[in-house]
Amino acid sequence: MRWPTPPCQVELEPGDVQAWRAWLDAGPRALARAWARLAHDERQRAGRFVLEHDRDRFIVARAFLRDVLARLLGLPADRVRFRIGPAGKPELEGSRLRFNLSHSRGLALLALTLDREIGVDVEALRPVPDARGLAERYFAPAEAARLEALPAADRDAAFLRCWTLKEAYVKGVGGGLGIALDGFEVSRAAACDGAWTLRSFDPGPGYVGALAVQCSDWRLVRFDWASSTFGTKPR
Repeated sequence: MRWPTPPCQVELEPGDVQAWRAWLDAGPRALARAWARLAHDERQRAGRFVLEHDRDRFIVARAFLRDVLARLLGLPADRVRFRIGPAGKPELEGSRLRFNLSHSRGLALLALTLDREIGVDVEALRPVPDARGLAERYFAPAEAARLEALPAADRDAAFLRCWTLKEAYVKGVGGGLGIALDGFEVSRAAACDGAWTLRSFDPGPGYVGALAVQCSDWRLVRFDWASSTFGTKPR
């Protein structure tokens, strides 16, 4: 999957879903530029991280979010204003633009569209020691059964793929912990709450991503923020 560099002028067309990715490990100068873009409350949140690399990745992820939204809104990054919507999701004041941000280890994904809800999730591929037990607890019975039927070598990636689809849908709908992950199958989520489309995709080496969009007809457009700004892609 190709992630091109964005053009100087970026527009979000009706019917498009934009997925932006950002590599979050940055050098000192880039980190200082990211810090300068943050609002006061974001700097306070950054200060509460115990581990330095978690704090630094949070700073870059928030700068990434502000930078992309500012481009699309035609505003300086420090003038982007957020609020919490009725479903508990962050949203923009007075805008048709809908967005959702997710990050795992050194990679962040930002999904954007107009006039419809959206959710995104990303996970680093890794061993999941209790994949079967977690699936029994959090997946619908049919999903847990399909995972159990897979060869052991394929089980961890399949678990994370299903997990990201579920998380993207829950984030798109809103409600957080009020939605039981075992209460729906991702293959049937479109029937749960309107015309939702769920899609897995490859965000980069060593990661799996998923999108949930409240629409059945949309076109995915991808951009690599890292190549145009200051993230450092892992080697």
